[in-house]
Amino acid sequence: MKKLLSIAMCLCLAFSIVGCDKEDNPDNGGNNNGGNNGGNNNGTSTEKTYSIGDYYNVGGVKGIVYKITNGGKNGKIISMDKGANLAWHSHDGNGYFLVGASSLVNGKVNMEAIKACDLPLSDFPIFKWCEDKNTGGVTGWYLPSWDEALEIAKSYQVLQTSLQSNGGSTFSSNYVWSSSEKDDDEAYYIDMKNKDSDKHWKNFSDGFDARAIKEF
Repeated sequence: MKKLLSIAMCLCLAFSIVGCDKEDNPDNGGNNNGGNNGGNNNGTSTEKTYSIGDYYNVGGVKGIVYKITNGGKNGKIISMDKGANLAWHSHDGNGYFLVGASSLVNGKVNMEAIKACDLPLSDFPIFKWCEDKNTGGVTGWYLPSWDEALEIAKSYQVLQTSLQSNGGSTFSSNYVWSSSEKDDDEAYYIDMKNKDSDKHWKNFSDGFDARAIKEF
């Protein structure tokens, strides 16, 4: 009788050990190694991160990364193309006036001010060129403010090289408009190569380009 009791106790102990093994096994529904939710064997996230100068191509949106935040998971890109020889404001007999695009740090605010003014968007060639990129379900492209354009200039050479190697339009002109106006007649532009800024008449276009930016 004692022998049978000992055998029964051993069997119970064995089943108990097997049950513990099954509970800790990630193949049985556990997530010790990240499972199939984008993790890898050591539980590290596989979310894409970027560096300045990287080519960005997600959901039909293409560009070159010029600013990163959140460890490279977020940031801003410049467009692969450019608006060449475009004026800030074409005038077209309407005269010049302040349109409220006065933010030096937020190009989105300036874009909205232009779209809200009484004149048609076609009177503002660089803004229309940029807004035309927001089509086919894509949104969020805008013209950089003075501060945002200066940030692009900081990585001018890296961006120039990446644009060329990835089939984009390089900075053929050093002068790129910002969306920030100075006064009735003038708006700020950036000298990309020299990382400097100045102002020019809004209707001037020869040698002045536009470059759109977008957050990701």
